[in-house]
Amino acid sequence: MRRRVALLTGDLLIATVVTAATLSAWGVSLLVESHAGQHVDLVVMTVALSVTLARNQLERPARPPWLLLAVPPAAALASFVGSQMARDHRLGDVLFVVVLSVAVWVRRFGPGCTTLGTLTTLPLVAALITPYVPEGEIERASWSAVLGATSALITLLCLTAARRLAPAHFPGTTAPRPSDRPAASRNLSPSTRMAIQLAGALVLGFAIGRHVNSDHWQWPVLTAYIVSSANQGRGDVLYKGIQRGLGAGLGTVVAALLTGIFGIGDHRAVACIFVVLWFALAVRRASYAYWAGSVTAALALVYGFFGDGGTAVLGQRLEGIGLGAVAGIAVTWLVLPIRTEDVLRRRMGALLEALQNLLVALGENPSSVGADQVRPVVVASVAITRVMQPLTARGRWLRRLRLRDHWEPVIPAADLCAEKSRTLVRFVRTTREPLDHERISVAQAQTVQNLTGLRQSLRSRERADVRPVLSGVPDEGATGQVLTLLHVIDEAAVRMTATVSQPVAAKRSQSGSPG
Repeated sequence: MRRRVALLTGDLLIATVVTAATLSAWGVSLLVESHAGQHVDLVVMTVALSVTLARNQLERPARPPWLLLAVPPAAALASFVGSQMARDHRLGDVLFVVVLSVAVWVRRFGPGCTTLGTLTTLPLVAALITPYVPEGEIERASWSAVLGATSALITLLCLTAARRLAPAHFPGTTAPRPSDRPAASRNLSPSTRMAIQLAGALVLGFAIGRHVNSDHWQWPVLTAYIVSSANQGRGDVLYKGIQRGLGAGLGTVVAALLTGIFGIGDHRAVACIFVVLWFALAVRRASYAYWAGSVTAALALVYGFFGDGGTAVLGQRLEGIGLGAVAGIAVTWLVLPIRTEDVLRRRMGALLEALQNLLVALGENPSSVGADQVRPVVVASVAITRVMQPLTARGRWLRRLRLRDHWEPVIPAADLCAEKSRTLVRFVRTTREPLDHERISVAQAQTVQNLTGLRQSLRSRERADVRPVLSGVPDEGATGQVLTLLHVIDEAAVRMTATVSQPVAAKRSQSGSPG
């Protein structure tokens, strides 16, 4: 219950901070539009960029602020690509596909390149949904860079204020990233596979948009991108694709009805757009259907504000959304597919590594270990929960059929690792009772050794040879509590990895392989 309340509070805070940043950037863009003689398309681009940029920065661990310097040139590039998509379809579409695919491919070079790739992607997606207004490319790109810099600065200020006022709800460190290197030279890295899949989905989305739904070609492209981006395996794509497709369709229907109420150019629609965006950010964690539906509704309201909306285009938009979702799912399932179990194994490895680092630091200097050292464990645990979403949904159907769900222990075990890690650090730092450091050191060393064996088992897919952390019943004092916590963490890690470390034949006989 406490965790749910904390997550809800964090979601509401993120939604409020992102909305505040977006409103601020929107105000600046209105000044530019009115005093610099620019067009409203820059306002739309600024709002779209601010929402995605602020959310991306707030929901992820802290990164060096200088990385935001990539936003202005990326915004200028996005402006050029957007104008080419409107003028020269072939050149603009190719540029869009290439830039987004390269932005995903560079993730293989580390967290810094991953962040730069993401920051490059955000203005391009904003350009995709921005209404095109003919004007000089240099002037348009220059003002896009200025407003991109404005959005980045406002995001940085809001981010700094949020982390100082509510540090518990905003991550400050990163969890260890699982290695993106292929296990053998003949295998492609996950980032390379994701880049190829995204390129294929976008090419198919553009083909559908240009030739089947030419009046609303952005919708299949945007849906194909949403479905296939952040790919965490075939099961994840199918699960999120269905949710996002249904949510986007419902959001389009609702927005079409609202557009008929507001009318063209009605400023009440602008207020409604920001309310919908705040709601989308607040409920995003609950379901991708809510997020996709709300964002699509906001986007449809934007088009309706400019006169391109209502029930007349509803059928064409729903067709584009449906075809885009099918395109994204089909490509990720048929082109170099990534198995959900492989992604889950990598996320488990990141959690085990975070636990190892925490225990080593706790053994070397307990007084220096605090929330910042525990947070990577929590972040890694949450990442496992996200990967498990399609398997959890499948498990609910298995339980209804009274069949065993092989994957059921994973999320409770990962959550237990995070919870007991917090408890362990808090207890060691606050207890006033004397501790038997020799016994604790032996137990910590054995736990670290077991975690090393479990990480190796994730690669070999064979059960690890782990030894018990406790021998006999622990004492009732402070030392006994520390030993018990280490034992619980060790046992939870063993239960979690057992789901992916059994022989393949035995595992399939129990519940079948995941997507």
